[in-house]
Amino acid sequence: MILNDLFLAAVRAANGDPKQLIKASLDEAFHQPDGSISLDFDDQVNLAGQLGVLAGRYASAESFAEAVLRLFTEGTIDALPTDLAPPEFLAADIAVLYDIGGFVYDIFLIRRGGETEHGKLAFAGGKKNNEDLGRILATAVREVLQEMGLAVDERDLKLITIFDGPGRDPRGDNRTSVLYAVEILPGQVAELKAGDDAREIVRMRLAEVPANEMAFSHGAGIHALRKHYT
Repeated sequence: MILNDLFLAAVRAANGDPKQLIKASLDEAFHQPDGSISLDFDDQVNLAGQLGVLAGRYASAESFAEAVLRLFTEGTIDALPTDLAPPEFLAADIAVLYDIGGFVYDIFLIRRGGETEHGKLAFAGGKKNNEDLGRILATAVREVLQEMGLAVDERDLKLITIFDGPGRDPRGDNRTSVLYAVEILPGQVAELKAGDDAREIVRMRLAEVPANEMAFSHGAGIHALRKHYT
């Protein structure tokens, strides 16, 4: 099987999903029954790493497919086109607030347990997915339930600000995030429980949050919240 045919088979197996395309490409390259491609372990690790780089660089499965085909035929990602748009993601973040009286608010944040920004404080939140049916409010409701165990009504969410622009996320892709705030009642405080990417839930005064120590660009969200809740 020639390289072009091998990769086209990987594209078909991936069914348009870039993540699956990585797996399918590796399976096609490393597990040929006729032994037409032979890679030692170090080469396999190197190729897997380069495929991972490509997955974050290209916006569509088609662009990624073209890039990986060139990787197979030219042997390096250095010569790959760089003018293709990076992937764009839309996400929702949720600031959970509790009014303790006298215009003083506590905020509930998560301490991240995931690999990215591990251990840092952040708002509950995450990417919009197919489950949300194209609605970013649905993303906010789903994420705060998954990460804090908090069931909220979309109608109670207040739009605070939008995070966007390059460099705000260390994962390197373009992530635009909508920050909402929700105020909870005393009975809901005891129900909060860390889940999903949240290692723990941290409660503190909104005025005392160390904004410069927040994950991603969430420190800007803390400053925006203080304009509304002081």
